[in-house]
Amino acid sequence: MAFLKKLFGKDPGKLREEAEAAAKAGDWGDAKFKYRDLLAALKEAPQAEREAVQAKIDDCQTRLVRVQLAEVERMRMAGDVEAAIELCRATIEMADGLPIKAEVKTKADALTEEFVRASQPDTGTPTEEDVFLALSGSWSEEQSDELYGYGEEFKRAFLDLHEGKADAARDAFRKIAEAHPDGLHIGLEVARALIASRRRSTPAAEPPEEQAKDEAQLALGEAAKLYIGYLEHETEEASDELYATVQSELAGVLLELGDMKGAEECLVEAADATHEQTYGHLNLGRFYRLQKRYPEAIERLELAVQKMGTVTPDIRVYRELGFANRDAGKKQEAIDCLKAVVDHQASLGIFDFDPETAEALAELYLETGEKEEAANLYRHLARGRNAGSRFRYYLLAGKLLKEIGNKADGVRELHAARAVAPDDAARAEIEALLGGKS
Repeated sequence: MAFLKKLFGKDPGKLREEAEAAAKAGDWGDAKFKYRDLLAALKEAPQAEREAVQAKIDDCQTRLVRVQLAEVERMRMAGDVEAAIELCRATIEMADGLPIKAEVKTKADALTEEFVRASQPDTGTPTEEDVFLALSGSWSEEQSDELYGYGEEFKRAFLDLHEGKADAARDAFRKIAEAHPDGLHIGLEVARALIASRRRSTPAAEPPEEQAKDEAQLALGEAAKLYIGYLEHETEEASDELYATVQSELAGVLLELGDMKGAEECLVEAADATHEQTYGHLNLGRFYRLQKRYPEAIERLELAVQKMGTVTPDIRVYRELGFANRDAGKKQEAIDCLKAVVDHQASLGIFDFDPETAEALAELYLETGEKEEAANLYRHLARGRNAGSRFRYYLLAGKLLKEIGNKADGVRELHAARAVAPDDAARAEIEALLGGKS
């Protein structure tokens, strides 16, 4: 965070110490930002050192995803399944480029099924057929003809996969595929189950971590071959949407396997196949951004904006375009895009803003000197879903409000920060800011 660098003037050694301390305290949001600052400060460092810091950033992001998943489960247990689905879908984007993404997607699918069940009339419990039809409603005629033809065994495995029972689903899909070697779409289901389970078969006992990682790579390799096999034999009747979906899923697997060139080729194919829709352009733009190819990312995402129209805007596109502009150093363009996301949520009465978007916007406001706007965002974030960063949000809001002369509100935010301070050191910091007054 440029603001914090200017404020505290930390050198790489100090940043590393603070990042490690934040991680040890379980403040993964703060740790991630400090590791990012450290990475920026290590421009001339050996590649191995930079990669080690990037691994720390990825670990922090994975931990943040875990926090979000815990909140998703809390919402589910409280009976707000629809809100849990919305948060889980947003968490998929947080998990971009991380192995945990498959787990998040599986969770979202399971919640969708639960919501379908809960949405049925009180006069009767929905049958498995009701749920199956709801989850398979987007299949093409050719896809439906094949998969429905496999009968109850397939249906059970399909529901198992979407309930998070990936091992059972994988084994059942594989059995069906072996019995029907000419089946085309069943291979896609095997691939998806391999990605979700991250192993080719269920072991008698859980293996050591390194062995599990090796097995995951082999499972992903098999999934990639199955996707490629489908694409090589896809019929002319197949829909462009299914073709693009398969290419996008294959791209995700190739990314995990380290094949950046292959992943890009798949994403280009997906975007070209669905040129008049936003989906493919969004995924390709995100890929370019993560590869630090910012001009290409911005060009592709601006095309996505053109394709989505204005009646039902896809805020994911504006969010990603905002991140691309930010990373490219185009601060005002980034602010405009990210503010559009926040404003859209507010127009719907949603003030529990997406943390990643709102934090990025707050940081940009700080870098451009708009402290009041940043303070207001941090105040919203402090009252939102990201409980793990609540102390930091209250602290920043309090500091900024005092700096701009709004002392009363600033003190209130600092008192709130003290109430959720994670340790004695944090409480002491607040006491110092409050001048020792309670």
